[in-house]
Amino acid sequence: MDWFGKTRCNDPWWWPISSDRCVGRHFGDWGLEPGEEHAYLSLGRKSTLNGYPGFRGSIGAQPDCWWLISTRPSQSGIGPALGPLYPKLRDVLADGRGLARFHVTDMIKFRGQGPDQNKDEALTESMWQTSVRCLMQEYQTLKPRKPLLMTRECKRWFQTTIAPPGLRSHWRGNSATQDLDSFLETLDRESVGVFFWNSFKSAEEIVQDWRRKLGLAHN
Repeated sequence: MDWFGKTRCNDPWWWPISSDRCVGRHFGDWGLEPGEEHAYLSLGRKSTLNGYPGFRGSIGAQPDCWWLISTRPSQSGIGPALGPLYPKLRDVLADGRGLARFHVTDMIKFRGQGPDQNKDEALTESMWQTSVRCLMQEYQTLKPRKPLLMTRECKRWFQTTIAPPGLRSHWRGNSATQDLDSFLETLDRESVGVFFWNSFKSAEEIVQDWRRKLGLAHN
């Protein structure tokens, strides 16, 4: 929790953990303790997003949902980030219920650039460990459907054994982090690479790619 609000580029993209109110209007909804109210200022707290009907964000995730995993939260606002994604999630199922069936999440839980041109050098081992453990808890809670969709940019991280170099071998040799390495093996095995929703591909190409990977191409 120490990273909350310290730097803009590394603000974490957390979500409410309270399923009672499901709105995140109280700092306790986010797992924060008394005295950490300052961290609340860095959180995305809006429970209703105008212009995106049916989209509830991570607080709407349900067990047995499909997953779409990207690299890390962008540094843009909610509009530029969600705008290109929203219609594709809506259209990936013929009945338009993709919004209700998908959980969109990130491998890294700290805002910043993607895994190209060494832009991830600022990610420390602690950030990697916090992120992967958080993702593992999401996985254990939601028990997602297979296969998991993972953007090709994110899938590329597995081809380089996860940055920084030697991190996974270090985790594998430490009893306190062996579960993280095992989880990443599971994640790599159960995921398929797909087009990023804000790529140069057309919306139709992206949706058809996702449908094909989910085995829905002929439904």
